[in-house]
Amino acid sequence: MKGSVFPPMRDRNDLPRRVLCLVAHPDDEVIGIGGLLAFHGARGDEVRVVHATGGEAGDPEGRHLDLVAQRREEVRRALGVLGIGPPESLGFEDGRLADQGDALEASLGELFREAAPSLLYTFHGGEFHGDHRSLAERACAARGALPEECRVLLFGVNQPVPFGALYDYSDLLARKKEALQQFASQLAYLDFATKVLQRDQAATVNVEDPAVTHAELLLELGLASWPLHLQHMRLIMEDAFPGNGSGEGRGTA
Repeated sequence: MKGSVFPPMRDRNDLPRRVLCLVAHPDDEVIGIGGLLAFHGARGDEVRVVHATGGEAGDPEGRHLDLVAQRREEVRRALGVLGIGPPESLGFEDGRLADQGDALEASLGELFREAAPSLLYTFHGGEFHGDHRSLAERACAARGALPEECRVLLFGVNQPVPFGALYDYSDLLARKKEALQQFASQLAYLDFATKVLQRDQAATVNVEDPAVTHAELLLELGLASWPLHLQHMRLIMEDAFPGNGSGEGRGTA
């Protein structure tokens, strides 16, 4: 490939309206695509947000009496800000999705068949958090249960997706900012709310339109090419983190 290549700007109005957002922990969806979820909410789309876990490992210092209940309430409020209904949970153990892979894959197959989304949002394969990568792998493995016409858009929480396209949410910035502020249990450890908005602003560095100040970066893949993406990400991470393959810090998401 010759010459410069910059992320294209996609029209969010072209996105389907039957949406499934699949993430590992309560807050992943707002961090990654809070702007797009606000768009879907404002448009009145049918949106289901599903967490693989309750996020119970997100309080290593034991600062909260009932973290699962607190995080459930935090994400309920955050999604309400975005115009989205309460989330669902698959009930898997936080921090150990890799050890629960077969059961997770079976659960995802059932979810995909029942939800029959026309648009699936989930993690890309190069995420730093092990739960995120495990969910990405198992979602791909269960892709046969998705409708053939389902569009798959992948995003990052701990690591921006490579070679993605931009979705502008500058007009909905206030909603994403307010939604991020709902996660007091996690913000007590790390001010990711500020950093997430800075990341989304930095994503527009090559956008000349001054009205576009914040955008989310997503990679759209076909069902057939999804496994190739994961294979490529595994190889890159093995080179970057020899003998480890994770690069994980504590993280909050």
